[in-house]
Amino acid sequence: MSIEGLGRKFQEARKARNLSLEEAARLTRIRQSRLAEIEADDFSNFPSLAYAKGFLQIYGKFLEVDVSPYLDAFETSGHLTVDGYSYLQDTPAPKAPRTPVTRRTESTRPSLLPFLIGIAILVAGFWFLRFMSNLQRITPRPTEAAATATPSPTPAVATIVAPRAQPVESPARLAATAPPIKSTPTIAAPSATPVPTAI
Repeated sequence: MSIEGLGRKFQEARKARNLSLEEAARLTRIRQSRLAEIEADDFSNFPSLAYAKGFLQIYGKFLEVDVSPYLDAFETSGHLTVDGYSYLQDTPAPKAPRTPVTRRTESTRPSLLPFLIGIAILVAGFWFLRFMSNLQRITPRPTEAAATATPSPTPAVATIVAPRAQPVESPARLAATAPPIKSTPTIAAPSATPVPTAI
C-alpha cells in the first residue's frame, strides 16, 4: 500500500467530525502546520522517519483511522517520494570515532623526586636546629656575662629597733613615781658586708 492516500483519509475523517484543522491541532497537541503537512502527504519537513510514524499514529488514533497498513509501507520503502523528490531517508547511525587505547607508561607513574626533596628539607631543618642549640650552649648569654663582670652594690638597709618592753604597773602608781617616757625608733647604721668579686 502506498502512503499517498493517507492524507486524504485524515482530511475526510476530520471533516466528518466537523473539526477545523486548528481544533484538531489543539486536541492532539500537534502543531497545525504539521497536521496540514500530514493531510497534504508532505513529509519533507519531518526530521526522520520515526517522527513521521509517531505523528501518523497519534493523528490516526484521534480520528479513528487505521494507519497500520501505511506504517508497514514506511518499513518496506527505503525512502518516500513526493513529486519525484525523496524524503525521510533512514540513514545509518554514524560510527563513533575510535579512541586509541593508551597504555600506562613509566612517565605517568608518580615521581619519587618530590618525596626525596621533602626528606632532604626535613633533614636540613633538623641539622640547622641542632646547630643553633649547640651554638647557644657554647656562647654565653649577654645578661649572664654582664651580671658576673660587675656585681651590683647592695642597697643600705635601715634596721628599725623596737623599744624594750616595760613591766606593767598600775596606772595610779606609775603616774606618781615616774615621769612619762618618750620612745623614738632609732635607725642603725648600715653594716659593711664584704661583696664577693669575680676572679
